[in-house]
Amino acid sequence: MIGRAIQSVLDQSYQDFEIIIVDDASVDQTEEVVRSFADERINYIRHQKNEGGSVARNTGIKAAKGEFIAFLDSDDEWLAEKLEKQMDRFKISSNKVGVIYTGFCTIREKTLQIVDRVIPTVQGNVFFNLLNGCIAQGSTPVIRKDCFQRAGFFGDTLPSCQDWDMLIRLSRHYEFDFIPEVLVNYHLHGARISNDLNAKIQGMKVLVKKYQVDLSKYPLIFSSHLSFLGKLYCIEGDQIAAHTYLRKAIELNPFHLANYFH
Repeated sequence: MIGRAIQSVLDQSYQDFEIIIVDDASVDQTEEVVRSFADERINYIRHQKNEGGSVARNTGIKAAKGEFIAFLDSDDEWLAEKLEKQMDRFKISSNKVGVIYTGFCTIREKTLQIVDRVIPTVQGNVFFNLLNGCIAQGSTPVIRKDCFQRAGFFGDTLPSCQDWDMLIRLSRHYEFDFIPEVLVNYHLHGARISNDLNAKIQGMKVLVKKYQVDLSKYPLIFSSHLSFLGKLYCIEGDQIAAHTYLRKAIELNPFHLANYFH
C-alpha cells in the first residue's frame, strides 16, 4: 500500500516537493518498496524501535526543509491535483490561514466500494467546530510549517485521535480554509488504527480530559462525546465504564434520547 501512496505523490501536478517517509520500525517490505522508487526527492528515515504515529509525524516535521507540511498515511492516496489546488489557495489567502484541507472519499480496500464522500464546508475560525468533531481526515490538510512553532508538535500520549488533537491546537491560533472537492482516497481495511476499538477509546478519553475546560462551556457537545465513549465501552463489553460515561452524558443533556439507548 505504501507504494500506491508514494506514487500518488509523484503523480502530483504540483512537483515542487520533497517526500519524507518515516518508517516506524516496520517488519514488512516497506524499505524495499521505498528503495524501488529512484527519485532523489525521497528521504527515507527509519526508527530503530516502534515509537507510534505521533512521534513518526514529529520526525517528519523536523526533517522537512520546505515551508509547508502535508501528511499522507501509507494506506491512502492523493488525487493528482491535490497539492496544486491547495498551494494555489495559499497564494491568495490571508496570513491568518494556517491550514487548507480538502474533501475525501472512503473506499473499502477489498471491494473498492465507495462508502462515503465528504466535502468540507467549514472555514475561518473553526475551533468550536473541532471541539464538536474532527472536520478533516488526516491525509487532507496542507499546513504552514511555522504553525507548529505555536501549536506544538504531535502529542505522544494519544493512541488515536492525534490528527484531531493537532487540528484543535492549530485552530486556536490560525484560520482554516478548504478546497470543496474530493482530493484524497481514504482506504478502509481492518489493520488501520482507526479500527482498533481500545485505541479509539483511550484516545477519546485523553482528548476529552485534555479539553475538558473548553468542553464544559458547551454541555451538549460534552455530552455527545461522553455518550460516544459510553457506547464504545458497550461494544467492548465493559458495562461498568459504559454506565459511568452514559450517566455523565445524561446529566449534561437529559433530553437527548440517544443517551438512553445503547
